[in-house]
Amino acid sequence: MGSTEFYREKLVPEYITNLEKYEKKVDPKHEKERQKRINKAKVFASEVVKKYGRAVKTIIIWGSVLRSEETFSEKSDIDTLIILDDTSIRVGPELRHVIDMDVRKIANKVYKNISVQPCWTLTEFFDQVREQTPLVYSMLREGWAVYDTGFFIPIKKLYALGKMPATSQSALRKLDPAERRMFRAKNAKAMIVFDDIFYAMLESVQGIVAYMGVEPASVRLTPGLMKNLLISKKIIEPKWAKELDDVIKFHKAVEHGTIKDITGVELDNWIKRGDKFVKRMKKAYKDLEKK
Repeated sequence: MGSTEFYREKLVPEYITNLEKYEKKVDPKHEKERQKRINKAKVFASEVVKKYGRAVKTIIIWGSVLRSEETFSEKSDIDTLIILDDTSIRVGPELRHVIDMDVRKIANKVYKNISVQPCWTLTEFFDQVREQTPLVYSMLREGWAVYDTGFFIPIKKLYALGKMPATSQSALRKLDPAERRMFRAKNAKAMIVFDDIFYAMLESVQGIVAYMGVEPASVRLTPGLMKNLLISKKIIEPKWAKELDDVIKFHKAVEHGTIKDITGVELDNWIKRGDKFVKRMKKAYKDLEKK
């Protein structure tokens, strides 16, 4: 692409693999369609660079268009990302919005299967590299630049050589959520009761109370409010206040770590109790509507 291409080749010739050679690695069965996609991506990149010039650092494609796999078809998208050079120009929210809108129009005009991600800045790209996010490493592992000013291909090479180890901060950022995910997985059944069933039962009561023009009470006081407002007027039976009280106690036990797991049978029982409770509150609401 003009002088930029010439400069890039002179700068790092040993890192630049010829894209046409790379394209020949694909499955011959899909070569014609794949070649068409890559050519469209090149046209798109050319149009974007023609309009935005030095603001564009690189344009990357990745995904099935570059992989030899049977899932590639005429409906497959060309995943595309434009990286803007915020080290040489100011890239504020307004400019990003304009470019995002613009490049989508260019993509639609060139080829309907070009799927353009919201633009990244060069700073954001390196932040993602340092943090080792799955998306950026997918790009480095299998992506290719249809336009580059001399930085993406060297980084891709460094990644392939194993020269990009994780920082201690990025490792901790991965370990912390991983630990939380495992905790939730181990305690999944208890957490279902903790979150979904508890709130479904509580909010169904609060809905009726609000309909009656009374301000809902705190969680702990809601069973008492049910007795004074609903049970005393024989709108619902006494057992439903106890049901709510039971789930509130369970909620507290999970929250404080007293209960960490329950059996599948216990979970099924809680689901049945919660379902009956919500249905009874819904009936009570309909009965109130008729009055």
